[in-house]
Amino acid sequence: MALVGIQDYIAGTAFASASAGIAAAVVGARSIRQAISAEYKDTFSTTSLAFVTITGFAVTITPASLSSQILVFGHINLGATAAGNCGINLLCNNVEIYPNNVVAGRYSGWSLNVAANTSTNHLPFVFLHRPTAIGPQTYTMQAKNNAANTLFINRNGDDTANAGTSYRAASSITAIEIVV
Repeated sequence: MALVGIQDYIAGTAFASASAGIAAAVVGARSIRQAISAEYKDTFSTTSLAFVTITGFAVTITPASLSSQILVFGHINLGATAAGNCGINLLCNNVEIYPNNVVAGRYSGWSLNVAANTSTNHLPFVFLHRPTAIGPQTYTMQAKNNAANTLFINRNGDDTANAGTSYRAASSITAIEIVV
């Protein structure tokens, strides 16, 4: 997992060839304080009909101010042993934050119909979060099945050594602190 922060670019070599005026404008504007991104290259599987945390798929950012908002976005690749629906949730510090529309007898979450076992489906996500406390904010994802099959992250259900039908992918999650 690679972590990259915008402060690394401001203090590092990314602005070495840029004019000092551009770097000063980015730092002075302070509309974006930091950006942290994490790639998830592992595979994950579950047969659970309840939401389970996708192990290792997380990003942590510590906002400087309670008035900051955190833009969380990324994408996740899903496959299954058979076609069917699945659900995805976004959590902050182990609390579901989006979508949080619980209705009796229904689950909360993004929904995706995963195609046949040789397919990998791509789900982009985006959410603007307003933390309720200053301190580290760890964003994680959960997944669940809605059918009697195995749900996979970053691979399809077939996963044989056949480049024509098997696919391995990477997912990512990014958190950007926006100073308001």
